[in-house]
Amino acid sequence: MPVLISFLLALYCLRPVWWRPDAVLIGGWAHPDTLSNHWLLAWVAERLSRGQGILHNDDYYWPVGDAPVLAGNGGEGVAYLPFHLMLGWPTAVAPYAVMILTLNGVAGAALARSVGASAPASWLAAAATVCFPYTLQELSAGRFSQVSICWGMFALAAFFRLLEEPSRRQAALCGVMLALAGFFYWYYAFFACLAIGVILLGRWRDIPWRAVAGALGFSAILIAPWLVLFLANFTAIPGAAEAFPSPHAAMKSAPLTPRLLVGPGPDAHHTMSAVPWLLGLAGLVFVRRRWQARALVGIAALFAVLSLGPAGGLYTALYGLAEPLQRFWWPLRHVVLLNAAWAALAALALTALLARVPARWRPVVGLLAVLAVPVGLAAQGIEANPKYTAISLPPPAYPALADDPGHVLIEPPLLPALASTQQTLIYQRYHRQRLLGGHALWVERLRPPAWDDAAAANSFLAALQQLERGEAGEQFTFSADDLQVLLDADVRYLSINRELFPLNFKTLVRRYRDIADALFGAPVQRAAGLWIWDLRQWSGESTVAIAPWSWPAGVRPGGPEIAISGRRPASVSFGEVEPASGLMPP
Repeated sequence: MPVLISFLLALYCLRPVWWRPDAVLIGGWAHPDTLSNHWLLAWVAERLSRGQGILHNDDYYWPVGDAPVLAGNGGEGVAYLPFHLMLGWPTAVAPYAVMILTLNGVAGAALARSVGASAPASWLAAAATVCFPYTLQELSAGRFSQVSICWGMFALAAFFRLLEEPSRRQAALCGVMLALAGFFYWYYAFFACLAIGVILLGRWRDIPWRAVAGALGFSAILIAPWLVLFLANFTAIPGAAEAFPSPHAAMKSAPLTPRLLVGPGPDAHHTMSAVPWLLGLAGLVFVRRRWQARALVGIAALFAVLSLGPAGGLYTALYGLAEPLQRFWWPLRHVVLLNAAWAALAALALTALLARVPARWRPVVGLLAVLAVPVGLAAQGIEANPKYTAISLPPPAYPALADDPGHVLIEPPLLPALASTQQTLIYQRYHRQRLLGGHALWVERLRPPAWDDAAAANSFLAALQQLERGEAGEQFTFSADDLQVLLDADVRYLSINRELFPLNFKTLVRRYRDIADALFGAPVQRAAGLWIWDLRQWSGESTVAIAPWSWPAGVRPGGPEIAISGRRPASVSFGEVEPASGLMPP
């Protein structure tokens, strides 16, 4: 029954995408992470299907590349691979997301059962876990690794059972689930380890240490090869050298005042439905009767404090212990186990209530409790679904380049202060050329410093960035030798896509077209608002007279964290789903 309930609720939460999974994308494309995470999901699946490695990515940020999988967001491509092979991107994303939300719900039920909840009462925990606003908001940003909270919860459920009924089978199950949590997202495995520590404190006596050591040791053996790769390549991870605590951590923390029952708005991401929240309060009466309840309260308290981030103090003290931990910039994500523990506590309370109900009516009451979860969220004004994007793919013109893939395409903006969208990554899926630019160009901590150095060292690329700053004056000039270096390195195309520039930079787009026409002749591909030139048609000139252009007055440059703001032309490939709805992370 938990599987069926979780599956149906997953369909409910993702209902708009099922009508046209090829025309509706899970996630709001206005969020800077959505399109890049979709790109990464498909990239990992395709690399694995071809027998290629996934530790280093050289398909963007040419000639440097980066390591997105090591950063913790690519492991989900492994679980997504079967769906991709059968259906392809983007159609495959919908059934994959349903699977993940279903597993989340089943894990919630398993955790509730492991602490003593009855079967009908555990259905409430399943429903609450599927409909967690936090995970739905992460899905709105395409953060699939962060949506997969099931593995750590399965590990905790197995650990609770291990302490009550120690066995090799239970120890192995706990070890496997903990290792899977680490593979898909390192920090969720760390969360689970912290929770295991709390569980041991809650149990306190009669701990089967041999079984505990077996579970943790088996997990360590399973995850060791991946952990070694991670630690050996840690310095290659974007943002690994950032100061701790990061200013980003303060922005991604829970407020100091408890707001578990707030309605829509900036705090909706750490709420839960009113019914399990209130039943969780009732579950506090079991603290003195059941050690499992004490452990759940301890987990909820610990992760509530950690979710406060630097303001709470404990986050800074704990995550400051080691460099890999310091890279965790999202204290708010601790609400995953805060809410999971609270849902299990609510299931304990419901178990006690169901004991007063005739046996034949208990499943009915359990199902009513399940229905109360989405109803409660609606009453709180919170939509139990993520954002969506209407897509029209493939885009025009780009696919014509795919017949000869693997060259390098320059697609401005190249100036971090002017870049503001990840559409280029999705368009790459159709032109199949490597990109000179890359993921979130405007985010300084994610952009490889070596890429900045390479761009500055080549006078042609530096001239393009100078043009974008409005500092080129009346001549666009560069060293002919530097452009020849790029051509010799297989830099083949220049693409100007009007929808990548804010509207008040339309003059810059005209300057780009003037320069490209003068240097490379007529575009080899053309569509509305899109021009693509072949750099091999270079005239040999290294100076082009242009009309002066300057940065628009009053427009604030983007970076080092936030992209430049301002309206851009309507995209031919991406748009809002009407009516626009769903939860979006801040």
